[in-house]
Amino acid sequence: MTARAVFGAIDRLPSGRFRVRYTAPDGTRHKVPGTFGTRQEAEAVRVRVHAEVLGNNPVIAKPSAITVGQYLADYLDHARATLRPRTLDLYRRTADSWILCPVGTTTPVDISTVTVQALTPGFVRTWYVALLDGTRVAALDQSGTSRRGPHPARAWAVSHGFDVAPTGKLPTDVLDAWTAAGSPAPTMPTTAGEYPGRTAAAGAYRLLRTVLMQAMRDGLITANPVHVKGAGTAPHPERRPLTAGQVVALADAMPDRYRAAVLIAAWSGLRPGEAFALRRDDLDLSAATVTVSRTLVEVPGDPVAYGPPKSAAGRRTVNLPRSILPVLADHLDQHTGTDPDALMFTTGHGNPVTASTRSGVMRRARLAIDRPDIAWHHLCQAPGFVEAPFLGFLSSRGFNRGLVDPFRM
Repeated sequence: MTARAVFGAIDRLPSGRFRVRYTAPDGTRHKVPGTFGTRQEAEAVRVRVHAEVLGNNPVIAKPSAITVGQYLADYLDHARATLRPRTLDLYRRTADSWILCPVGTTTPVDISTVTVQALTPGFVRTWYVALLDGTRVAALDQSGTSRRGPHPARAWAVSHGFDVAPTGKLPTDVLDAWTAAGSPAPTMPTTAGEYPGRTAAAGAYRLLRTVLMQAMRDGLITANPVHVKGAGTAPHPERRPLTAGQVVALADAMPDRYRAAVLIAAWSGLRPGEAFALRRDDLDLSAATVTVSRTLVEVPGDPVAYGPPKSAAGRRTVNLPRSILPVLADHLDQHTGTDPDALMFTTGHGNPVTASTRSGVMRRARLAIDRPDIAWHHLCQAPGFVEAPFLGFLSSRGFNRGLVDPFRM
């Protein structure tokens, strides 16, 4: 059965889905790539195609059958030349987990098989709602290996204040803690915003929107269908800032070789990757400055490497309060090699301090001061002043000479 319209035609297929056909200005006949679940969706596409034909859009004259999955794979291949390795790795893992496979539990949705030109705002909304389930549908790849959903330990870890990435391999200490807690399954949220998968959903949405923006620049489509209001952001619990006294207590609860890292991060605003990439020569005790020229780069499966800071402005020299200089000098004497390029902070075996190691020591220290919500990134937002408790902390360790309050520097 065929429903005729002023422009084009909508056919209902034996499968129950709908197809859109039309005739281009040059007399050639075309089918819009893909099929549609409802007549309303097909009608919306027919109207859009008609508008493009009236606008003399050359893309409509030669429809493309490239799917979202194919275009996304090409996008990531080309992005190797411009994206940082860690960003590219995050994009690949996000794509594999949430875009290139079916999502949803009640009615699985697979956006990867839809052609780029046939993708509609309505279908994107359907995909996003399924994505908020936070659970991938088990699917078999060509080798017969099952694609599993998110590990239940990840949701448990996030809800208990552990510092874990939304995707990727879970640290051993997190898995051990989850096992010790009885391997609990994640509980369903009372509201959508409480579900820990919301962060992963927002990341997948932003990636899809970025890829479709490139499709627009390539002339493959004329409008980006990915525009669900608020989908690119995820609600997070309010971060309570650390007081100077809490910074002191946190540093005091750390293993000795990481105590100075807390102080540098808190009083300089360095990101964790920047702080743990510092070398001996980056610290100038006479000038009370630290120079940031690189950051730690961790890509799963690859050795730890070093790259430029997050932005061009990230290359900078930061002033430090002279109050902490004796602590830093003591750290250099006790825990840093004598070579100018020696890492300022290392593990007990002299290796770079990776994210999983940082998370482990931070977790134990923050529990000791009853602030289970703290992560290393909190220290970037710590107050930039020194209070009496901090000076007392230094004095208790024998650094009672030459301490200068930065307010009086």
